Amino acid sequence: MYKKLETLLNFLHKNRFLICFIIFVLCIIFEISGSSIGAWADIIKSNTKTSDGMFAFVSRHVRADEWATYTSMMFSQKYNHFNIISSIMRGGHTNIFFIYGLPTKSIFQLYRPFQLGFLFLGNAKGLSFFWIGRILALFLVSIEFFMIITKNRKDLSYLGAFLITLSPIINWWFAVNGIVELFVFGELAIVLLYKYIKNNVFWKRLIYLFFMIICAGGYIMVLYPAWQIPLMYVFLILALWVIIDNRKDIKISFKDIISIIIAIGIFSLSIYIIFTTSMDVIKIIMHTDYPGARFELGGNQISKYISYILDPLLPYYASPPGTNHSEAALMFGLFPIGIILSIINLIKVKKKDLLTILLLIVYMFFSIWCIFGFPKALAKISMLYISPAHRSFIVIGLLDIIILIRTLSINSKIFNKRIISVLISILLTGLFMYGINAIYPKYLNTIIMILMTGMLFTLFLFVFNIDNKKIKYLFIIEIFMVLIVSSFTINPIRSGTGVIYKSKILKKIKQIDNKDSGIWITEGMNYPATNYIINVGVSNINGTNVYPNLKLWKKIDKNSSYKVIYNRYAHIRINLYDNNQVIEKFRLLSPDVFEVNINEDDLKKLKVKYIFTSNDFDNKSSLNKIYHYKKYNIYKVVN
Repeated sequence: MYKKLETLLNFLHKNRFLICFIIFVLCIIFEISGSSIGAWADIIKSNTKTSDGMFAFVSRHVRADEWATYTSMMFSQKYNHFNIISSIMRGGHTNIFFIYGLPTKSIFQLYRPFQLGFLFLGNAKGLSFFWIGRILALFLVSIEFFMIITKNRKDLSYLGAFLITLSPIINWWFAVNGIVELFVFGELAIVLLYKYIKNNVFWKRLIYLFFMIICAGGYIMVLYPAWQIPLMYVFLILALWVIIDNRKDIKISFKDIISIIIAIGIFSLSIYIIFTTSMDVIKIIMHTDYPGARFELGGNQISKYISYILDPLLPYYASPPGTNHSEAALMFGLFPIGIILSIINLIKVKKKDLLTILLLIVYMFFSIWCIFGFPKALAKISMLYISPAHRSFIVIGLLDIIILIRTLSINSKIFNKRIISVLISILLTGLFMYGINAIYPKYLNTIIMILMTGMLFTLFLFVFNIDNKKIKYLFIIEIFMVLIVSSFTINPIRSGTGVIYKSKILKKIKQIDNKDSGIWITEGMNYPATNYIINVGVSNINGTNVYPNLKLWKKIDKNSSYKVIYNRYAHIRINLYDNNQVIEKFRLLSPDVFEVNINEDDLKKLKVKYIFTSNDFDNKSSLNKIYHYKKYNIYKVVN
């Protein structure tokens, strides 16, 4: 059996690029994606399940930032002709390349390669390109990444690749905040650096340099420092190790020096152009009340060290108390096994492993940040003040995985006596189950407790005895099954975008706007409904404002009395009242949600032409109803 598994692994590894390419092409042809856009059928009662395109699993309403924000914004770019400036999201001039990273006809789109499909394939196939391309790229790059870490151990490299690619936190956050891009560009940069050092052929080095520029630019342009900064520490340490570990192979010619200088120059110039042309937006964001005013000090995340054992439950079970499913998701890093084995291995062997030492130092640094926090000065110097500890914790999970894989590749036989591994496994399992019940009392029922106890004990026991070939494959099979249960069903498998583009309401809205375009508002509805009409490129004032529209709101707030409310990234609810009603103009509902209460006079000040609403305003003389479907109305402002 084990020989067959090794033969299969060798076959898959040899043909991995061809197999992934075939999967990629087929998925694009059939417009397969993991988007939860089917949730629109429940939010706006205009769609039928027959147009949902669902093949398997369920749309995740909790991931509204994917299906209602980011995906809707990407779709809107088709109607903006992929320009860098859009009037769709905020009903006015909006820089969409810099902040939310939407597909554009720009040379700098090379820094966001996974969106290129939207430019050439349309929205449905572009969405498939975006989803499938990223997951296959992450898997393939992670294999190459771990082949360097393990010194070409295929079994452990694939184990590491699956632990990354099927990581619950990556799959719960798959399409937002650039989490996949950070891993792809970070890991690929390490692979390219390694290949650059190992290969002295000049034209190949030029190719490696070019793609290193793409990786650096792509990483920077994610623009989500809460993950970028902590992950940067890991990738910089790995880059340092690659250079030190392969220093004898470093041979730099005069041509190499010139090419490196040119590459750095091109990269620096491109980033300079991007940032200087977006400086007005940067200044606005830096001075927002949210999230610009953020200053984190870390701490209070000790429970997360064991909470990863809840990952297999999240797609099927109620979220832990006080959080939601995506916020609770972590990397299944098998803490503390990697730390225990690495420390024992460092003690036992005479030649200390530099990479293990470096990773453990970073691990200790981030553990202090996540458990205790830093003084203000250190938080500032380390740049972690812009990364909340619960976001920074992704580094702990990643380090757990890398340290475990690295240690197993060096020495997979840690304990000479099996009984020691059994006793430690029993002890750790007991501590974990006690701890999780202390953190979330009465959260787990008896059956789940028994199943989780069995899962933990066998995983710990198997990994302690992975030097045995039979146990090694049992461990790999079990961890793969755990990851499949934890992650494979998080996102749906669906075909096409019919749930949006077969909507009677959206068809009518687009038809009206095509004949007589103007600025719209979505009235009387909460997010995510406020982003519905931007799917067809209609200019919508209260689509998610990725940065504040200060000039617009000042038209109805002359003295900037409410600036602290609307000076933020925000989802916006607009309510229309009569002119004689006295209502507070702006109200803050949560850090990223505010409400605007306007009257008919305000409609003119804001230059609103159309209103999409679930309310009835037939009594208002300035509004003319031009469409009604189910509970929804469209009004045109006539005076």
